[in-house]
Amino acid sequence: MNSNQFSGVFTALATPMNQGAVAYDDLEALVAHQLKGNINGLVSVGTTGESPTLSHKEHVEVIRATVAAAGGKVPVIAGTGSNSTDEAVDLTKNAEAAGADGFLVVAPYYNKPSQEGLFQHFSQIAESTEKPIVLYSIPSRCGIEISVDVTARLYEKYPHICCMKAAEGSCEKVTEYVRALGPDYAVMSGDDGLILPFMSAGATGVISVASNLLVDPLVQMVQAAKNNDYATARKTYLKYYPFFKAIFLEPNPVPIKYALKQAGIIQSEEVRLPLSGLTDGTRQVLMHSSLNLDSSNPIKLHTTTMALNILLNGSSGRMGIAISAIAEANNAVIASACDQGDDPSACVANCDAIIDFSFHEITPGIAQLAVANNIPLVIGTTGHTPEEKVVILKTVEGKIPVVWAGNYSVGVNTLNYLTRKAANILGEQYEPEVLEMHHHHKKDAPSGTAERLIEILKDSYQLNNEQVMHGREGLVGARPRTEIGVHAIRGGDIVGEHTVYFCGEGERIELTHRATDRKIFAQGSIRAAHWAVGQAPGVYNMEDVLGLVD
Repeated sequence: MNSNQFSGVFTALATPMNQGAVAYDDLEALVAHQLKGNINGLVSVGTTGESPTLSHKEHVEVIRATVAAAGGKVPVIAGTGSNSTDEAVDLTKNAEAAGADGFLVVAPYYNKPSQEGLFQHFSQIAESTEKPIVLYSIPSRCGIEISVDVTARLYEKYPHICCMKAAEGSCEKVTEYVRALGPDYAVMSGDDGLILPFMSAGATGVISVASNLLVDPLVQMVQAAKNNDYATARKTYLKYYPFFKAIFLEPNPVPIKYALKQAGIIQSEEVRLPLSGLTDGTRQVLMHSSLNLDSSNPIKLHTTTMALNILLNGSSGRMGIAISAIAEANNAVIASACDQGDDPSACVANCDAIIDFSFHEITPGIAQLAVANNIPLVIGTTGHTPEEKVVILKTVEGKIPVVWAGNYSVGVNTLNYLTRKAANILGEQYEPEVLEMHHHHKKDAPSGTAERLIEILKDSYQLNNEQVMHGREGLVGARPRTEIGVHAIRGGDIVGEHTVYFCGEGERIELTHRATDRKIFAQGSIRAAHWAVGQAPGVYNMEDVLGLVD
């Protein structure tokens, strides 16, 4: 590993605990979450990892467990700092034996050495290893800072001391590091709330506390900044800034452990004395600053979230009215309501996401608008022609996150999941039929939900469009096994009903979903919009949102 690899987002890992002991299963789950989010590196047993209250044996075992969980996919930097030089040297040697790829060494705390003492302290550590060393300057904890002069002297004598974690809270200090040490020396922010200011001054990334929870959004934000796309980076930075501040309202890692527990990533928010649990006041602030991430992430914070500003296209339609009615109760605000004849481009400012329940001919233009403004899009409109679908996909592909579903009901998407499972279990001896029922106002047939069920069955039975039979009339002959029957009923005020039949010899399996209130679709679409914000560009369905993926 060299200085060029100290770039992007490195997570300062929390050390999960339960009933006084390190929770190694939770640690493995936390590392897995990091890898899923494409983290650039991990920092084990730093301040966030509660290194001051770990025994030496625990310290080394946590490093070893982190290295094993990472599996060589990303570098693991081990915290080995101490206010005792001999202890820091010993920890560094033991961490290297445990498989660490480099070391984070904080300035000695409490004894407040001179700058010459710092130089000699870090020199002895450097002479104990050939692996990269990251210096850590954080005067608020240590009472001293590492001067630019000492940093330069160390780098000249020991080129493997090649990175600084700058946590002085000063963009000016970052500038001094960059000017004095040159382009081959890496400077990483030690403060989530100062990532972009520091990167604008030349920092190469961040050693982050927030990325314990928020991996992919931060990785993408930092990458955008590295590409000088500060407009994109700024949008993410401003969105999550309240969360960055909230996790430092009390001593680190108390707030982030609470958030990880609420997200279901670790089983306990436990910290070791002299740290104590989160106060009620901070808990409320953290709740309101947190993300509404969904189980498919797999993060789901069970908290009150910041309201999502939505551009609702098709606001006067049945679904538009339903969404408007329940938006506030679902942590959303209809910031702009558009309908036929309105110019959506005049309404997009200050919106976090677009929900489209309009008409199939309108969606391609809405997709262009979403891409032009880098805003996630939720498509609930159905009835698109094959040509329109191609245009929409070409417009959004690789550019923005899009949730595109024929039905946003949690129950219907569970039906989709069960249909796939049943088809795979039952096989070709059971003939599939789909029946859908809707109100007399519905214009398209089959419904978007039925189309999704058909796609699932086609995939499961390896059939094509020519093998889908829409209704039957006259002498159609015996039903071939290689066929999917589809039937549509329209009448009255039926909200929506879908049944998938698997017809075998001697038995029949029916999977049915009945909707009685459009509120379920409205709730699902808002849930999808919350989920889409912060996702990587791609086209997702509601099963992705709900985590119904084997």
